[in-house]
Amino acid sequence: MALREIMEKSLEEDHFSSHTHEVDLFAQRITAPGSGEHRVPERYDLDRCALLMVNPHRLFFYWEISGATKHTLGMEEESVMRLCVMRGEERVECAEVRGDVGSYYLAVHEPFSSLHAVLFWTGSDGITRTVLRSKKVTSHHGRYRHGEWWMDKNGTELLKASLPAEDVGSSGKMVSSIGLHVSKENR
Repeated sequence: MALREIMEKSLEEDHFSSHTHEVDLFAQRITAPGSGEHRVPERYDLDRCALLMVNPHRLFFYWEISGATKHTLGMEEESVMRLCVMRGEERVECAEVRGDVGSYYLAVHEPFSSLHAVLFWTGSDGITRTVLRSKKVTSHHGRYRHGEWWMDKNGTELLKASLPAEDVGSSGKMVSSIGLHVSKENR
């Protein structure tokens, strides 16, 4: 039985219910699967960025700049921008980047620091403007505790901190030392 026939049958006097009218309206609005073209856009033309810690010494920055922001600032296609990792107002590390969508890895060693990234653009008038600013991340201290494990996203053990006897000082504190852990199956 076709959808239309089901709807007409449900509207007959002996099959009528309070929800039938809503079902009929919904059935009129939908289209059959596969009819028409449904595409997911490559991006949604929004301003957004993210700063993520890859490990204690490496950061990852991702950005998207909307067409409206580019128009407002007077930016052209493939404008050169300056990506800077900041500790407060101090620039820690900077790099030149291009494009309204992109990503970049930065090597940064700033233990126990609150860091954020800023994407700057200098216009033809010589004025430098902030295009995007990330949220803050707190960097890792870069030292490893005895027995600490680092794993990949699947739970595979990558690194295990080890404490060789010569690295223990008179205070009993560990001098940062790390050994590569290889599982028995992969030896």
